[in-house]
Parts: sequence; structure tokens; C-alpha cells
Amino acid sequence: PGIAVGALAVTSSVVAEAIFAGLCARPVERGMLRLAPEISPPLTQKRFLAFYIPLMLTPLIAFLAMPLSSAAISRMPRALESLAVWPALTGLVFTLRSVGFALNEVVVSMLERPGAAPALRRFTGILAATTSGILLVLAVTPLGHAWFGHVAGLPPTLVALATIGLLFSIPMPGLSAIQSLFQGTLVHDHRTRGVTESVAVLLLVTGATLVAGVLFGRVPGLYVGLVAFVLGNGAQAGWLMARAQGGAPPRR
Repeated sequence: PGIAVGALAVTSSVVAEAIFAGLCARPVERGMLRLAPEISPPLTQKRFLAFYIPLMLTPLIAFLAMPLSSAAISRMPRALESLAVWPALTGLVFTLRSVGFALNEVVVSMLERPGAAPALRRFTGILAATTSGILLVLAVTPLGHAWFGHVAGLPPTLVALATIGLLFSIPMPGLSAIQSLFQGTLVHDHRTRGVTESVAVLLLVTGATLVAGVLFGRVPGLYVGLVAFVLGNGAQAGWLMARAQGGAPPRR
């Protein structure tokens, strides 16, 4: 069954990634890291937990939006079609969003360098426009139909539903890049609580939109789910921006 093969593939890839990352990190741990000067003040358990716990809670809260979306979509019009299209569509969108996720680590590691802040902002704008632009091209050209019909293997009746859904998803890759810029700034400045707050805002806005879609009951669940994620991620980006600009100035 596809669900068993898919679960095994994900588990195997995560284990392989962990092994590979460990092998790559071992020379650094035994070499440059061991010779690096001690950090002052020293890292205590209290300081570590204050930094880590908000980051730990962030994906946990974010993942709650996934079953919440499925539960809401199943209670809206065209539920079966929407649930069938949802993995193929969100998988494509996530692929483009992942390009922006990597920017978070770049910001954390480079923000202290001279002139880094304006350069990172410019790059974020270019990255956001490019990734969302690719999704726009897929949505308004036959490429979207080709992807869902031939690559994803959706039947013709669902291809039209999926390509219209792409239009609602266009802001998502750009929002991911913007989120990574401000989230990286907060992590760099050790203000990780703002990251967890932003994900709580994401869950709140997404959930409220889904509830409104269920109560209204006239729009296909796929479209409501996508709009909910766009609004939620937009609210998260806004919260991150406010927290990044409203706290202590970033260290340069």
C-alpha cells in the first residue's frame, strides 16, 4: 500500500540523513570545534533551556495545523476531492517553500558580518519574488496541468481543482523567505521566544479561518485550507518582523 511505502521512505531518509550529518560533523567536532576558544559567559543549563525550549515548541505547535486542516476540509464542500488534491498541491508548494527555509541558517551565521543586514534583506526580496514567481508561472500556464496530470498522476477531474488551488498558494514561498529573515534575526539575538509566539499566531489565524470556512459551508475545502495557510503564514511573518524590529538591535 502507498501509505506503507511512503512512511518507510520518509523514515529511511531521515535515518540516512542523521547518519550522514553525524559523519560530516565528526571531523569538525574533533578538529576546529575542540580548538575553538571558550565562550564567555559559559553556557549554563538555564541559559540553554531558555534558548532551546521556545525553538522546540515551534515545530510542535506548527504541526498542529496539519491535522486541524484535514479535519476542517473533511467538513466542507467537495471534501473527498479536496483531501485527494491536498497532498499533491501542498507537496509542490512545500518544495518551493523549502528554498526559503534554508535562509534562516544563513541569517543566523552571517548577520554579524559588516554590511550583512542590507545584503540579506535584498537577497530575501529576490528569493521571495523568484520562488513565488515560479508558482505563478505554474498556475497560469499549462505547466501546472502537466505537473498534476502527468507527474502527480491526478485524474482530469482533480487537475482543474489543483491548478486553481495554485493561485491561492502563490504567496506561500515568498512568505517563507520573509519569515526566515526575521526568524534568523531573532535566533541570532537569542530572542527565541518571539519565534514560538509567531507560530502560535499562525495556528490561531489558520484555525479561525478554517472554522469560518466550516461554518460558511459554501467554498470547497481545498480553497479554504489554502487561504487559511496563506493568512496564517502572513500573520506569522508580520509577528516575526515586529518582534525582530521591536527588540534589542541585532548585533553586527
